[in-house]
Amino acid sequence: GSFTTGIDSNADFKAEDIVLTKSGCQFILKTPFGTKEIHSNLLGRHNVYNLLSAVAGAMVQDISLEKVQEVFRQIQPIPGRFECIENSQGISVLVDYAHTDDALSNAISAAKVFTEGKLIVVFGCGGDRDKGKRKAMGQAVLNEADYSIITSDNPRSEDPEQIIGDILQGVPSSAREGDDYTAIINREEAIEHAIHLAGKNDLVLIAGKGHEDYQILGTKTIHFDDREVARSALRKRSH
Repeated sequence: GSFTTGIDSNADFKAEDIVLTKSGCQFILKTPFGTKEIHSNLLGRHNVYNLLSAVAGAMVQDISLEKVQEVFRQIQPIPGRFECIENSQGISVLVDYAHTDDALSNAISAAKVFTEGKLIVVFGCGGDRDKGKRKAMGQAVLNEADYSIITSDNPRSEDPEQIIGDILQGVPSSAREGDDYTAIINREEAIEHAIHLAGKNDLVLIAGKGHEDYQILGTKTIHFDDREVARSALRKRSH
């Protein structure tokens, strides 16, 4: 027999009273086998759905609700997926490896849940790869974010300016350069600019690399880690 899962629906497995925070999620899990309060370090509403599916799968294999509750408490977020860069400046900085328009849309929707202030997104598109998706990436971000900074993400043999030009094809006609978005080819400068712009309660989402620690320029691969760059930019911002 297959079970249905959902949020606040009349599904077999459902999550109610969902609370999403910067450090995880909690919800009341209602199942045909009982009700439990779930706490997890995983971020975002999409992970509540993922957890519900996991519960349904576990129950079919006769794994107890207690065991499920324990496992969920222990799951650690995957590095580079919505990884939070700790700081004491009242801004949220998240690094996520979303690099398709769908994944980016999902990451932005999840980020919006935690953002009391503005949502600033830093992103780019890889060179020598699917050029057709660049415009869609531009649309996905510029329609959703309060401010977008378009930058380089492994340009490889292509001209970074050309890649950014392709992304800008997706800019909505209402968006204004300077007010709504800007292009900064150098990824380090782009991240620094985003963190410099962010005010209290704003959220900076740095998308595309996640846990990767390199940038491919031409045929050279250089060391580059969004998380390190973000930490150093936060240090500069505090001085």
